[in-house]
Amino acid sequence: MYEGPGGEVFQSLQEVYEHVVAARIASADADKSKVHLSVLQHFLNERCSEKEEHSEEDRRFVVTSSTLEDYLYRGDHPVVANMSLYVYCTWVYRIEKPPPRRADQPPARRYVDMEFAPSYALKTTHLQRLATEFRVPLFEGYTMPSATVCSESAALYKQLLLRPLAVASSDEPEDVQLVQTFAAFCPPPDGATAFNRGWLQFSSQQATEAAIARHRFLARYEWPSVWETAEVQQTLLEMHLEEQRTRS
Repeated sequence: MYEGPGGEVFQSLQEVYEHVVAARIASADADKSKVHLSVLQHFLNERCSEKEEHSEEDRRFVVTSSTLEDYLYRGDHPVVANMSLYVYCTWVYRIEKPPPRRADQPPARRYVDMEFAPSYALKTTHLQRLATEFRVPLFEGYTMPSATVCSESAALYKQLLLRPLAVASSDEPEDVQLVQTFAAFCPPPDGATAFNRGWLQFSSQQATEAAIARHRFLARYEWPSVWETAEVQQTLLEMHLEEQRTRS
């Protein structure tokens, strides 16, 4: 059981969330659209934040990053370019860059490693690695309401998890680039149902592609692997050819 500051008693975190959202919307000073935006802001601020320390030219830097930022700055490598956050957390994880090899030492191609976007703070110190087996991602720090309770918040979180997003490289300030990344969530015209419209537009396209995928894997009785995609197979082929050229 959960007890609120005013003595309210709730049986679950879902009831707590519903009470907070309803109280904000009922408030005379609360704008319904701002309630959903504050939920998005909380998600971005609290999502698995981590600190990374490194030194450059006798100066020490502390960079705060997260799995979400890894995803948004994953770059344009064909293996990860079209991944959603859910698929990315299932198949990709971050590693520290290994020490450089000698010029006469052939590369050891045991894994599929990919660079981050050039504008990412951890570009020089870390890589993205494709997992050999999929993992079940666990997203903590928020509760997704059902569409019958709060359809706008549900549509927002569905897009966060399932819609491919990436920070585009531009001359705009970093905070402006981040805001522009989520513009597709709210297609014009703006309004109280913007997140719903964005989700319906995206999900209608995905429904067709999902039906094709289900048909392809219908007789296999196994979970489809990212290693079977054309992007990963092409990357493995390029790695093999590069290794052959290095050895010859």
